[in-house]
Amino acid sequence: MYVSYTDGAGPYDGGAGYLQKYSLTDKSWTDISPIKGSFGYGGLTIDLQKPGTLMVATLNQWSPDANLWRSTDSGKTWRGLWETPQKTFFKYDISRAPWLYALAGQKFVGWMIESLTIDPFDSNHFLYGTGATIFGSLNAKNWDNPNAGYRNITLESLATGVEETSVQALLAPPVGPPLISAVGDLTGFVHSNLDVAPKSYFKNPAWTTTRDLDYAGNVPTKIVRIGTDSSGSTKQVAISNDSGATWAEHAGAPSTTNNGAIALSANGTSYVWRTGSGSVLVSTSDSAAFVASSGAPSGAIIAADRRADKYFYAAYGNAFYASRNGGVTFTPKTAFTTAYPYAVAFEIVAHPTKRSDVWVSSSAGLHHSTDGGNTWTSSSAVSKGYYFSLGAPKTVGGYPAIFLVGVVDGIQGVYRSDNTGVSWVKINDATKWGGGGVDGISVAADLRQYGRVFLGTNGRGIFQASPCN
Repeated sequence: MYVSYTDGAGPYDGGAGYLQKYSLTDKSWTDISPIKGSFGYGGLTIDLQKPGTLMVATLNQWSPDANLWRSTDSGKTWRGLWETPQKTFFKYDISRAPWLYALAGQKFVGWMIESLTIDPFDSNHFLYGTGATIFGSLNAKNWDNPNAGYRNITLESLATGVEETSVQALLAPPVGPPLISAVGDLTGFVHSNLDVAPKSYFKNPAWTTTRDLDYAGNVPTKIVRIGTDSSGSTKQVAISNDSGATWAEHAGAPSTTNNGAIALSANGTSYVWRTGSGSVLVSTSDSAAFVASSGAPSGAIIAADRRADKYFYAAYGNAFYASRNGGVTFTPKTAFTTAYPYAVAFEIVAHPTKRSDVWVSSSAGLHHSTDGGNTWTSSSAVSKGYYFSLGAPKTVGGYPAIFLVGVVDGIQGVYRSDNTGVSWVKINDATKWGGGGVDGISVAADLRQYGRVFLGTNGRGIFQASPCN
């Protein structure tokens, strides 16, 4: 019997561990760790076709990479996939998921390896789970073959249709690709075909994580995104003028400030950025430096009017603010609710084709203004509104359908309203999404196809829903 051990639950804690073998005959334990005391071990498997062959993986070794070891003599001797960062033995094939290169820019074994399995019917085939995908090999016997140079295996991404990405934001523009996603660890994608995983990912720059996206309402092929990159070598705002096909760094953006949310004015002439630290910055062109905006509180949520250029909105608590000079200054408007003065605003969404028509979701419900925040009405059925989006109307010329993650008539779920929030239809079943909570949830409704909505999750990828026929 073999037992792998680490002195912490992993994958971030724990600094030591070992691999033990227990003899059922003389009831004794033997430490057979490939390397003793440096890190913990997680994934563990034996080859049912070849007695004495077993593999083990590090659980919490991060630098320079995780490692796998293989033994053919019940743990007396071992061969690792690499011995030093400069001496690796395996080939690398991520053609099934080329975006994995965005994680590290080089070949890597992985991390968080707790599940490792040799196919019980095929000694050439093994799989293991990582924090990114399912890796494995289809020529594992080369690991033990001196004629093949030992360990001369091909490590491949062998997962198709398995998704665990943390989606940061979604965008469903009215023209171009049906969906654009901002993704944690994998930068983000343009989804031109909703039935096929995209082969390419955001580049120039290819940050580790894209945090937010927006499009210009009157020039919807112009897209902006913000990112997170600890290297400090790239600016943290990027612009595309062709619906995300190509990108260029915003010349006035900093390289050390990141995270938060971004809003792009209707004509694509101004940018308002609520940074990860909460400060609100503004740039008045594709090259102007981002400077402090005034009037909007630190930590405010932001959005741009889709039709009135240089109109921006901000909210904090139950207070609402508007700008008519491209986000340079914000002035207070009427509070979107006075019944709940301690309300928390979650998201602002502007009407896709009407100026000054804006919605705010909050811990007190869902609120609507048709005059840029001077007056407000609230949906009586919604007690809590989290993330939401406006999509194509049910009838031509009608008001956009509203898709909401919130609490309606006392029940939390995903809802659609076809009549400006007067009544709602619950469109999710008992199946939970991303754990069933609202942390990390993002919503993007299709502006071209009625009823289609995309739901981004914190760990289960992107869900797509359309009305049943």
